[in-house]
Amino acid sequence: MGKKSQREEELVPLVRSWARALKAGTAGKKKAPASPYTVRNYLKSVHKLASWLDERELPTTVTAVEGDDVTDWLQEIAEATSNHNALHHYRNVKSFWSWVVREKLLSAGEDPMLEVEKPHPEDVRRPPLSQEEVSALLRTCERTGFRETRDAAIIRTLADT
Repeated sequence: MGKKSQREEELVPLVRSWARALKAGTAGKKKAPASPYTVRNYLKSVHKLASWLDERELPTTVTAVEGDDVTDWLQEIAEATSNHNALHHYRNVKSFWSWVVREKLLSAGEDPMLEVEKPHPEDVRRPPLSQEEVSALLRTCERTGFRETRDAAIIRTLADT
């Protein structure tokens, strides 16, 4: 396999190829087509990373993106939103870089994600609903239709656990 041109190594054009592979089921380990929702989320994350790199005038070729750049991007996401959101983007771009390595655009040792620590979401514990809050929820289910009966049963089950 010959050396790829500069244009082929840019993230955004490669994302188009990755999207085709995801839709065809040839991009991942499962060898099954990804759902449209999954494809959209994966592409959104890589496009966000490419935009972030471009805004900071950092390289956007697969051979030049560094793990520190990805770490800084994820840190900004965590600070602006949450560690859960950063973890979501981490998983998506990790999938992209795994595909890049499988396509032999990078060797396994050059994968920038090897240097990126997985974000650890905080464990959010919410207090249980008060009896008044449960009663208010149940009042929304006072009609006698199937959905109301079902919803009331779900609320009662969850309130008892």
